[in-house]
Amino acid sequence: MNIRNATANDFESLLKQYPNIKMIAFNGRKSQETFKRFVVGKQNLPADLIMEYFPSTSPAHAYISFEQKAATWSVLKKYIEE
Repeated sequence: MNIRNATANDFESLLKQYPNIKMIAFNGRKSQETFKRFVVGKQNLPADLIMEYFPSTSPAHAYISFEQKAATWSVLKKYIEE
């Protein structure tokens, strides 16, 4: 199934309402590419916002082991605990 007529959420308002959000994590390259295409340069985002790609958690991406994915994603704990 393909997404048609995609539109971006209002990240600008979300980040103004929740100024403690410091990072956006992308679950795979497609989500990162979509965010860049629809949001970056079109909405005012904080200059210090961290945007980080993480390997997809989808089982379709089994070339990366669960343990490797978990280790990579564990970086987020420091942002959650702050």
